[in-house]
Amino acid sequence: IIAYGQYYMNLPGKFLSKLTEGAYPFYIVHQPVLFVIAYYICSMPWSITAKYLSLWLLTLLTTIAFYLVFIRPFNMVRFLFGMKPKQRA
Repeated sequence: IIAYGQYYMNLPGKFLSKLTEGAYPFYIVHQPVLFVIAYYICSMPWSITAKYLSLWLLTLLTTIAFYLVFIRPFNMVRFLFGMKPKQRA
């Protein structure tokens, strides 16, 4: 079953290559973002479910925004996160 999945689901694409490129910076950035957001959310008088869902959503959105605005466009920052330089058009 795994071999069939690998054969039929291993399709190259532009979207997959962009996700693969951002995986390591996303991994590095999400932890500090998670701690900063959790510091403020834990003191809120919400239910555990509301805290969990808001922490999850805010961490995801903040990390994606940080990656797209501060990491992906700049070659120097890309270098610091171990990414290949962006090719000029």
